[in-house]
Amino acid sequence: MALAVVVFLGLAHRCAAQATGPDPDRVHIDNIQKALGLSARWMVNVQKESGLFQYQYQVAEAQFSDKDNIVRQTGTFYSLIALYGHQPAPDIQKAIDRFRAAILTLVKQDSTLALPVAYIETKGESKINTSALYVLALIELERVGLPLTPYEKAVLEALVRGILSMENRKDGGFWYYYNQPETANRVTPYGTGEALYALARYYRYIRPDTSIMDCCDRSFRAYYKLIGHEDFGSDNIRGFFPWALYYLAEREEAGFPGNYDYIVQLLQKALDFRKTNTACAETGCFRVKAIGEASFLEGVARNYRIVKQHDPALAAHLKTSYIDRMVGFFCSLQMKTGQDFETLTGRTYRGDLRYLAGGFCNAPDCTFFRNDFNQHASVALLNSLAYVYRPE
Repeated sequence: MALAVVVFLGLAHRCAAQATGPDPDRVHIDNIQKALGLSARWMVNVQKESGLFQYQYQVAEAQFSDKDNIVRQTGTFYSLIALYGHQPAPDIQKAIDRFRAAILTLVKQDSTLALPVAYIETKGESKINTSALYVLALIELERVGLPLTPYEKAVLEALVRGILSMENRKDGGFWYYYNQPETANRVTPYGTGEALYALARYYRYIRPDTSIMDCCDRSFRAYYKLIGHEDFGSDNIRGFFPWALYYLAEREEAGFPGNYDYIVQLLQKALDFRKTNTACAETGCFRVKAIGEASFLEGVARNYRIVKQHDPALAAHLKTSYIDRMVGFFCSLQMKTGQDFETLTGRTYRGDLRYLAGGFCNAPDCTFFRNDFNQHASVALLNSLAYVYRPE
């Protein structure tokens, strides 16, 4: 515990957790910019010849794991596109193009329906959040000026139809696996949340079809009725939290009413849980002193301006007690040099610096990097930059 305190206070200044002076937000902005550039470079450096990314890097052993996860591969792709939009560079675009080609080989289509639906299949499984993250990635490609091919446009439409077909009309949410009987299927909070966010994003930026939002609203309300009584200690609430906040922000900005009460309820669950969570006394986190907290910051930062419009005092509290502190903490977990690793862990890094610089440690003991750590930390920092620290 003592080492963690020293390390946090010693390294978190990079993203201005302890910022002082006349304009601490300017310090946050400058340091986040550096962190984002490093993160993009790390993703490029760990891309494999196949176009997919290395999944996990054991830092102390300086070797890649043979584990893999297509959901997190696709999420990393989505975040790299967002990083390209923030800081375009030819090598990032090349990495994006290689993954674009690789993931298309995993697209399967079901043509037994009147209109074909698409999904991503690996190892005989097709998960809704892989489809949802791929939808988000395809939308983001258009937004950052990397136009979709005609085939990618057709795949996007078919993916959305596939997600819509997975709605659980009985209990709310979305089924996790495509084309599986209910007895062999399940509804997950993260799968449902990612599906809601992808559909809302599609509605806003590609096709404003009201039937899409009707499906989302029906699914969200029924699912929230099912789990809404649970607190932040629940896996259901924690898994739903960031993606539900994304969905509600998209819905709010698309002009649909009735979002703010849900936003506040979710935020209050996290704030209430933190009051009794001694694990977060040093960092200000909600649940755990680790990079896994980054997805929570994504949702909180994305809603900061919405909260500020309704309740400036609550927004200020979220900024000083959570956003500022977590930005600093996450950046303290990002490695630049071997000396950073030694300072953080007391161990010596003996591997290739390309696989160290820019990676985010799982926790202050920094046993491993994983590509979704960079995904969530990068998007959390991007959201903090866009919605919190930059002028409105």
